[in-house]
Amino acid sequence: LKDIEADIFYQRVVEAEKNYRKTLFAKYGVQFKLKPPADHREPEQFNSQFPLYRPPLAGDGLNDQGTVVGPPSRGAGSSPVVLEVFSDFLCPYSKEFSGTLNEIQKKYPGKVRVVYHHFPLPSHEGADGMAQASACAQEQGKFWEIHDRLMASTDKQDKPALMKLADELGLEKTRFQSCLDSAKYKTWVDYETDTAKAIGFTGTPGFLVNGRASTGVMSMESLSKLVDWALKPSGPYPGAKVNLPEAVS
Repeated sequence: LKDIEADIFYQRVVEAEKNYRKTLFAKYGVQFKLKPPADHREPEQFNSQFPLYRPPLAGDGLNDQGTVVGPPSRGAGSSPVVLEVFSDFLCPYSKEFSGTLNEIQKKYPGKVRVVYHHFPLPSHEGADGMAQASACAQEQGKFWEIHDRLMASTDKQDKPALMKLADELGLEKTRFQSCLDSAKYKTWVDYETDTAKAIGFTGTPGFLVNGRASTGVMSMESLSKLVDWALKPSGPYPGAKVNLPEAVS
């Protein structure tokens, strides 16, 4: 009985915390990145005055069985700035911004971790299949290799082209083809797409800098200002104030 009462109490506290965060988002459009306590039931989390930003785990996004269960990231897990980008492999703006992300990591070595999320737009025929193919490559530890090749391409990559690319990247072709044919990661890509929509993104690229949302291609200079502020907050945030829904907090 005590365990049930504790669970009910915890659920009520979590709901109150959610409502409080939403109030802060609506009023200030602000998020603070705090280190969550080891035990999520510790009082200090309940009494926190600010919402928590919980970035995706660093690494390849694979579980112990080698299945994709999370977004891949590039950069040190200890990086103080986490830049989550929602992209489409057939979007010219996503391709352009991909180059900017590479440059931002070179400018801030060890300080920026880039996390990739799928957001294939329905207007780009074939983008969903390319997203699924990249997840199949992720399964074999080659996400960023196929990502860079797809972002550098100017054309839609159909199945024969994707199989050729898999061969060039040294992927196990039978496993890759089986992954593609079974649409193994369609549910994952759909989930990522739903997350992007929940944030409020309607086009690509959309991105989060330590939980703060922005959209569109941003210049190196403008993106650097957001990173600089995230590294050392001072004065008003130099980007747009966008409220984040509970789904991604």
